[in-house]
Amino acid sequence: PPAAALSGERYEDTATGRHIKHLVNLRRWAKPLQLPEERLTYHVLESEKPAAALIDYAKMNDVDQILMGAPRSGAPMRLFPGVSAQVVAEAPCSVTVVRPRSET
Repeated sequence: PPAAALSGERYEDTATGRHIKHLVNLRRWAKPLQLPEERLTYHVLESEKPAAALIDYAKMNDVDQILMGAPRSGAPMRLFPGVSAQVVAEAPCSVTVVRPRSET
């Protein structure tokens, strides 16, 4: 892209490049779930308040279900309220929190 080339910034380091990388990673993450592709949409939301952004998006877009990854276990998560816990409590739809097999 011209803007990245003019600034000397690598495309992967631009906001658009990071957004696309997140979408690709999201698709890879969901693939083992073997859900029908025609029923899935993928969205990357950027916000300082991720739980509120997810909840607002679900409300404004008549979302049927939110599928999200569980937070990694560890001390820092005990000190701060989790995004997934807030989404589960406040979303207007079903929320499924998925943990990788290696963490169970």
